[in-house]
Amino acid sequence: MVISPLLKVEAQELERVDPVVVSATHFPSSAIDEPLSISSLNIEALSLPEHPAEIFNQAAGVNIQIGSGQEHLTSIRSPVLTGGAGAGSFLYLQDNVPIRSAGFANVNGLFDTQIQFADRVEIVRGPGDVAYGSNAVHGAINVITFDPLADNQNELNLKAGSYNRYQGNIVHAYEGEEQNLVLGLFASSDGGYREDSGADQSKLLLSHGMEIGDWAVRTRLAYHHLEQETAGFVVGENAYKQDDLRRTNPNPNAYRDVDTLQLSSQWSRDIEAGEVSITPYILWNDMNFRMHFLPSQAIEENGHSAIGIMSAVRRDLTADTQFFWSLDAEYAHGSLNELQEDETVFSYVQGLHYDYIVDSYMISPSARLEHAVTDKLTLQGGFRLTHTKYVYENQTSSEPIGRFIRPDDREDVFNAVTGKLAARYKISDRLLSYFTVSRGARPPQTTDLYRLQQNQIVEQGSVETLDMAELGLKYASPTFRASLAGFVGYKKNFLFRDADGFTVEDGETTHSGFEFDFAWKFTPQWTISTSGNWAEHKYAFDRDVGNDTEDIFDGNDVDTAPNSSLFVSLEWEPIEVISTNLQFIHEGDYYTDASNQHKYDGHDLVDWKVKWRLSNASQLQFEVKNIFDERYASRADFAFGNERYFPGEQRSAYLSWNVQY
Repeated sequence: MVISPLLKVEAQELERVDPVVVSATHFPSSAIDEPLSISSLNIEALSLPEHPAEIFNQAAGVNIQIGSGQEHLTSIRSPVLTGGAGAGSFLYLQDNVPIRSAGFANVNGLFDTQIQFADRVEIVRGPGDVAYGSNAVHGAINVITFDPLADNQNELNLKAGSYNRYQGNIVHAYEGEEQNLVLGLFASSDGGYREDSGADQSKLLLSHGMEIGDWAVRTRLAYHHLEQETAGFVVGENAYKQDDLRRTNPNPNAYRDVDTLQLSSQWSRDIEAGEVSITPYILWNDMNFRMHFLPSQAIEENGHSAIGIMSAVRRDLTADTQFFWSLDAEYAHGSLNELQEDETVFSYVQGLHYDYIVDSYMISPSARLEHAVTDKLTLQGGFRLTHTKYVYENQTSSEPIGRFIRPDDREDVFNAVTGKLAARYKISDRLLSYFTVSRGARPPQTTDLYRLQQNQIVEQGSVETLDMAELGLKYASPTFRASLAGFVGYKKNFLFRDADGFTVEDGETTHSGFEFDFAWKFTPQWTISTSGNWAEHKYAFDRDVGNDTEDIFDGNDVDTAPNSSLFVSLEWEPIEVISTNLQFIHEGDYYTDASNQHKYDGHDLVDWKVKWRLSNASQLQFEVKNIFDERYASRADFAFGNERYFPGEQRSAYLSWNVQY
């Protein structure tokens, strides 16, 4: 329930006292009534972000660290995770449909979302609900685009600013007597903050809505194309503070090219005492990039296609009891090729490292029962079983090349069981308390199993599980809205790559902390909102990596796990046509290596924006980011014996124009 400065605010009240969400059950429900931590961020015109992180980081417990261009790493009630752990620990959805197949996830997956056409984004923190299968371990992000069956406003947005950045989108709705069609087009050009960097991207969203008998049908086609010139880490102690280094690019040949397509058709209808939803979908993506973060500087080409179906039913068994069940199934075909063109560096040998294909089969039923014991007390219980099978085929020699191991052809099968028990108690009409115990789980990513390195044999990876207990409060009134949640969690079979690049299958970590958010419209002209968290994420096992700075010890902080974050927004509307907003963003310090010997000090940033409504159909916005020109790192890391950073951007300014027609 985080209120963002991009939210539309009524003159006397907060706009959404009780936001409706679909991410909890796949059916519309009240965010206040759901016994889980869920944020709903409503997107307004003029909010075209340079990066999706600008939106998501306004939610409590969320930390999206920006790399180069559109790249990122994610944290949702977790450390900032990398590699297969970063790809597989978070579920990215668009209109309830996964952006990628679970076993072929992308650590940078948010850049494929159609955030420029979003009506809102919903963020579930923690294992959440049995509505989700694999990868919703630490949380899920669901980007909800415009509804083709609703009234949609034609509009044009243009934005220009520092570092030769230009972007724009247009939304045009065609409304017929029996069907609607909404077209969204987006294009951007980023000149790049650093040398030899930048990005051009384009997106298309075509949404069609119609009613066929009792069925409401929403069909969406989404496409994303990205061409990025990537800037690598700057290396050296506090290199991000040095003006002669921060804008340099040690990897001028680095790049990333991406094409992604998602086609889905949601069929929904009311049934006797309930609802049903059936959504077939098709996914396709292709990506190639230079691995600038490794000594090999290898070129990776990967991609996959998938066809699947999601079905869900809600039934009112009695006036006090609801039953939910779902069945999801998917087939995917993926491939990966890694080629080192550069000369051999240590054990990074020149030549073909990997060339393989994988067929993935998944089926996942779930069931959940909800019963109102009294007018105030409601209990929930549910489970999900996800059966996954990988059929792997090596397309090159099985002989090792340098440090790289290519397994022989094989099959792997995983069964993941997740569940949730919850109780919510309505203390008053405006105050709700809840308690949940839940489990999230995921099978290994295909790269964890089949992209091995020397001295590794992963015969059958284990299913990673996260068990979490959560206690929370939610409050909502016309002028004040707040939530508070405390949590403790234990992760078993933590699957990640250590500093030597080896896959670890039996890691253990603990997670504890609290999150808060509130919004208060204390006068008709003034609104303050804030979200933040304090958390500890610690290793619960020992591992000798053979490197003093990367050895893992029980009780150490997991690297890249800030203990605190804070987002504050103060909005003032002195007159009806002008509003201004001041934002404060805090990221706490964190260790950058597993042995906790190197640390980034964190940072504090201030942004400002002013909006002028020219008419009922047009408005301008001017914004300044990093007003005080803070030298900071958007990501800090320690690897290969060096401190390295993605420098945060210096002060920048942007002008936006929106017109509705």
